[in-house]
Amino acid sequence: MLKINFQKIALILLPILILTGNSVKAQKAPEFSNKILPDNKTYFYFVADRFEYYSKEGTNPLVWDVQGYYGKDYNKFWFKAEGEALTSEKEGEMEFQGLYSRPVTSYFDVQAGLRYDVAYNSITSNSRAFAVLGLQGLAPYLFEVDGSIAVSEDGDLSGSFEGELDLLMTQRLIIQPRLATSVAVQKVEDFG
Repeated sequence: MLKINFQKIALILLPILILTGNSVKAQKAPEFSNKILPDNKTYFYFVADRFEYYSKEGTNPLVWDVQGYYGKDYNKFWFKAEGEALTSEKEGEMEFQGLYSRPVTSYFDVQAGLRYDVAYNSITSNSRAFAVLGLQGLAPYLFEVDGSIAVSEDGDLSGSFEGELDLLMTQRLIIQPRLATSVAVQKVEDFG
């Protein structure tokens, strides 16, 4: 039968505990301050989802859909622009947005700001302004959404929704189906 001599084990472990115990007491807990909060750094982000020019029966359209932001983790200024210009016929439609953005969850931001639409041709030019309230975000591993409600300078209420889903066929080949729709509450004359 094996007898354990606890006195010998204690005499061996006691100097080890004394030597290592001092270093544990000397350690200090990290101090947290505003210097390490995630909202200290300013970021700039820009992406062009569409930027195309092609020759189509002499109309030669230029199409774009760009967006980006400037700001910190919690406060951002978003800018969005999309439109189509027929370069050969001096005709086009454009939409510009300037939005303040603040996160409401880890993946979604609420946005508020202004939208300005312009439609022109060789004879006339029309424009209108909107106040916008929206929600933009990315559901993890699912889809990207961008929805907004807009009130025009005439009091007309409208809404828009856009959703995209990335389907990875390979590691480099991605198919991206997109659904975009706009609705108006009141009957609004054709713009453009």
